[in-house]
Amino acid sequence: MVRIEVKKDQYKLLHPRPVYVIAAGRFDKEVNVMAASWVSPVSDEPPKLALAMWKGNYTYNLIEKYGEFTVNIMSSNDIDKIFYVGSVSGRNIDKLASVKWSIAKGKKVNAPYITESMGHIECTVTNKVDCNEEVLYIADIVYAEVEEKYYNVRYGWDLRVALIPLHVVGKAFTKPESKFVFAKSISLTRKK
Repeated sequence: MVRIEVKKDQYKLLHPRPVYVIAAGRFDKEVNVMAASWVSPVSDEPPKLALAMWKGNYTYNLIEKYGEFTVNIMSSNDIDKIFYVGSVSGRNIDKLASVKWSIAKGKKVNAPYITESMGHIECTVTNKVDCNEEVLYIADIVYAEVEEKYYNVRYGWDLRVALIPLHVVGKAFTKPESKFVFAKSISLTRKK
């Protein structure tokens, strides 16, 4: 087997990753949405997540201004719309009108969530780390909800019906297979 050094865009080794739509701003005032795959849980107790965001994004400006956002989990059926909201700036374009998504005010935050999403997570920023052109937001999860038909209490997303889009690179996406694959037990080998 031949291995090669990856000298550029090393983050691609961590893809594909689930892609989400981040919504920020104020429900009745100024709103923007954008695609993001650099989202990760970072704590269970209390529940927190991390979101990496390019500082040139309009969404970044709204998170800086209001200190909250929602993470919207969309279906693979929305890949064209997800790519669109991640490819154009919302400074001068109403992305929500373009993709015909509706929003509602968050249950615990004033940031909106997308009503067509399979589920959403509401977050308030508690910390941030400067990462050159990006900022890494650490946020408390203050509320989360999901459509019951997509969720399994034991495993989380029911991947037989909840086809969460995975971003590969650029316009390339994939989606999970509609089945679980369970790991087999491996015998322990004790150190001598």
